[in-house]
Amino acid sequence: MFFIQDRDGLPDRYVGYIKTKYQNHGLDVSILGRHEVENYLLDGKIIRAALNGKGMDVSLKDCRVLLVRAAESIQAETRGDIRRKCKQVNHFCDNPDNLNDNAVEAEVDQWFDSLMLNEETVLRVFLGKELLKTLRNFVAEQYAVDIREPDLRDVLTKNRLSDDIKTIFKQTAQEKENP
Repeated sequence: MFFIQDRDGLPDRYVGYIKTKYQNHGLDVSILGRHEVENYLLDGKIIRAALNGKGMDVSLKDCRVLLVRAAESIQAETRGDIRRKCKQVNHFCDNPDNLNDNAVEAEVDQWFDSLMLNEETVLRVFLGKELLKTLRNFVAEQYAVDIREPDLRDVLTKNRLSDDIKTIFKQTAQEKENP
């Protein structure tokens, strides 16, 4: 059986725990490269195209700056969410490295504090739904336009899809053809 799961901002170690757990049970899981599906709509190129659709000529660099600013404003919420999810994964996967909850939190904090805030990291780690809300507010303040999820979806093209999601689509199609 093949299925897809959100990354949920997890560090690689915890993604590895999940994959191992499922593989040990004969399941094939593909973990998204980004926090959740919504994060695929928040790529700088997609934001730029959506703004262009609203008559705003904003550079790709400025779109990426807006995205990082939005992420900075939800850092505490994101950190807390990842701490909680890592503890859940640790328990679900039967505590593979014998870490207690405090050790998991300390490890997550150290990892989170070491992250470079750029577009790639923001899309992989930060909460997509909350990021979109915050980004909308920043765009409204700075450009006096409202971009919503449908605006972002409308400009999504094959060329704007990330490579990992293209691979997942191919895997899903193959699994459907050869169950």
